[in-house]
Amino acid sequence: MEIGIIFVVIIGIGLVSFIILKIKNHSNNLNELKEELQENKHDINRTIADYTEVLKIYPNDYEILKLRGNAYWNEGYIDRAIADYTEALKIKPDDYDVLKLRGNAYWNIGDIDRAVADYTEVHKIKPDDYEILKLRGIMYEDNADFDRAITDYTETLKIKPKDYDVLYLRGRVYDDHKGNFDRAIADYTELLRISPDNREILKLRHDAYCKKGDFDRAIANYNELLRIDTDDADTLILRSDAYRKKGDFDRAISDCNEALKIIIIKEALEISDLTRMLYNFWKCDILEHRGMAYADKGDFDQAIMDYTKALKIIKIYIYGKDKILKLRSNAYYLKGSYNQAIKDLKAVLKINPYDVDAIKSLKEIRQKNGWKIRKLIWNIKNLRFK
Repeated sequence: MEIGIIFVVIIGIGLVSFIILKIKNHSNNLNELKEELQENKHDINRTIADYTEVLKIYPNDYEILKLRGNAYWNEGYIDRAIADYTEALKIKPDDYDVLKLRGNAYWNIGDIDRAVADYTEVHKIKPDDYEILKLRGIMYEDNADFDRAITDYTETLKIKPKDYDVLYLRGRVYDDHKGNFDRAIADYTELLRISPDNREILKLRHDAYCKKGDFDRAIANYNELLRIDTDDADTLILRSDAYRKKGDFDRAISDCNEALKIIIIKEALEISDLTRMLYNFWKCDILEHRGMAYADKGDFDQAIMDYTKALKIIKIYIYGKDKILKLRSNAYYLKGSYNQAIKDLKAVLKINPYDVDAIKSLKEIRQKNGWKIRKLIWNIKNLRFK
């Protein structure tokens, strides 16, 4: 009897050992298969097919679902990637990586609300992950939820105060979307402490000063840029714009003159037709700004001359032509030359028949021109009867 019991126990132990060994071998084989499939990235379609075969045997294998989701993502099958990430999250709901992957996938197809929801879950898992806050802030910004974007950027900066990208992003939201120029300027100033000679940030801060109406600081900002590069025509044009908006028309014109000299000298050294074409556009930009300064000064003849020169330079191009025609039309209108103003607006409407501003201006000028003609007729009649 005892021998029988011992025999059964030995058989039982052997059977359990065999099952454990089989499970171990099975697990090792599955892990080895996963490694092989990950290595075989040169043929993504074949890899996806292999993952699909494995999932027929192991439909709840979290790792395979995630890997096939990644493979679908790499091939551009975003909806299928989302489906696999969703199945993986049913098995492991709080997985940081998969929530982040699915959030990115939703963002990629423009489903911002679901992307934000996934990133919010990720944030709950890792509240100190500043990258998640930054990316969620960008998502909010993409969704035009600017207050929440600012909140996330601000929280990110509490974790990483000198993050250049986040300071830039928050500054642009304050500047472009909220109209809070003081806070935008504060962020740009902080960026300039990190990168003192950054021309893009100096220009952004200038624009914010101009929007705020603080033209003196805008000009000081450009003086700083010109200290870095005295022959920077772009900066001279922008400073001229600040002078013009401030009402200092002579200095605005002087900056445009200086910029034009720099461009003419640089153009003379160029032999490439493409570069010469770019210089032509540059000259037009300067003439346009100088024309605006002359017009604001009340020297409409000189403004018209500058706009006409610009139109001669770009006569074979369409780009930018309508804008200069509208400016010249306005100068003619202010001068009282209504017929010339009408002619320029008609030329604008040939380029863009749906230009609302041109249509509106044309209607107003024709009305004024009609009054002018009626007044002349009335004067002639009265003089005749006298």
